[in-house]
Amino acid sequence: MKKSLLKKAVGVATAVTATVSLAGVSLMAAAPAHATLPAGQVAITAGGSDTIQNFMGTYLGQYDGATVGGNTIHTYNIPAFPTAPGFSVAGDANCSDTQWVQSGLGSGAGGAAGAGQQIAPSGSGGGKTYIKNQEAAAAGQQGCIDIGRSSAAPGSITGNPTQESANFEYYAFALDAVSVASSSFKAPGSLTPQQVRDIYACNITDWSAVGGTSGPIQRYLPQSASGTRSFFLSAYGITTAMLSTTNANCPAVKDNAVINPANPGGAKIKFEENQGNTIETADIDRAILPYSGALWSFQAANSVNPSLDVRNNVRLIGQTTTGATVIHGNIIEWNASNRAYQLNVTPTPSPGGAQPAVVVENNVSQANTAFNPATDFVGVRYVYNYLDNTSPNYSTAFSLVGFSNTAGGAATASDLCNNLGATNGQQFANAAILSFGFATLDSSNPRGSNIAGSTCRKYTPNP
Repeated sequence: MKKSLLKKAVGVATAVTATVSLAGVSLMAAAPAHATLPAGQVAITAGGSDTIQNFMGTYLGQYDGATVGGNTIHTYNIPAFPTAPGFSVAGDANCSDTQWVQSGLGSGAGGAAGAGQQIAPSGSGGGKTYIKNQEAAAAGQQGCIDIGRSSAAPGSITGNPTQESANFEYYAFALDAVSVASSSFKAPGSLTPQQVRDIYACNITDWSAVGGTSGPIQRYLPQSASGTRSFFLSAYGITTAMLSTTNANCPAVKDNAVINPANPGGAKIKFEENQGNTIETADIDRAILPYSGALWSFQAANSVNPSLDVRNNVRLIGQTTTGATVIHGNIIEWNASNRAYQLNVTPTPSPGGAQPAVVVENNVSQANTAFNPATDFVGVRYVYNYLDNTSPNYSTAFSLVGFSNTAGGAATASDLCNNLGATNGQQFANAAILSFGFATLDSSNPRGSNIAGSTCRKYTPNP
């Protein structure tokens, strides 16, 4: 069974002291917010996906004030949607001091970024676009975001030139899984991938058509730059044409324009991924949406904290495969020993016989050349950090989240990519992955992505 979730992981994490180590690391006090760092000090900043945002804040926070390669580093984790007045990052030689603000909430005209502000990239796609654009930025502005957070896999450079660069290096560090979910008690307990496609294509518009109770369905998706959105659509075979279909029984998809529950009569907001608290009140009994299993389990484990548990009674819907061996599975299972939910990484008993674990690396299509979406469990994915190897802070960022994909490369891997080791930093990385609901990776080498035998996988964009 998967070793500990939140309880044990936090126990390990709290035992890890400020002696967290990279090679030759020492610790200093954190830098003041929104200031210019003195010479010899560097701001290392992450941005992009909000699926791994909280994890990266915790992980990077262990190295704030560390000395790496002769420079003292101060780590910052930019929220995908910063709350007012914004998120401040101290400046260094590679980027001036910046207040990162949410789109539409800047101090400039119409909510644009004002003096000393930048718009925070929201989602995996937003992060990729920002980091790609840094390559052509003026000198002194090419290191404003050093580490990209992504829940979406590397794409094609020619197919998506605004977001992918030949200089990008992706480091998958954990497993997650995405399922459809609903806040409606009328929704069934399980759907096939084809039924999910038919719902999003408006071929099915009532829960009763898929084994639920009679009632209309309202399609929801995360905002357009979301990595969870792009992964979900790709994994389930949902096309742009399907999403654009509407009829009297199938209203338009809600994604970039939903009512702000804090200001119902005000401007509409983007629907953020992996949360149910911005589902509109009228849609509570109708909504269907994709949801990260890792974040759902993390939120469930923190149900006493309304700032962390944003599910709003959203429950995950299981998946029924259609192959010769039918799998009725949910991406979440209950760990009786920990008394907590976790990703479904162990076989589970079933009236029809034991069901295989579904959140396994063999169900990541990127790792399995024989993956068949008609028979295998769809929705399992890696989560990544990625770097631009032309960035001025590349070597420092690499030491935090990367590894060398060569024989023996694990020996010099970051704590995150060598998290089965015995150092405090390695133990903390392993515990943090589990405590935020993800599943750790082993030292196997799917499709040549881990020659080093590390606990990460290295990929680059397709041509």
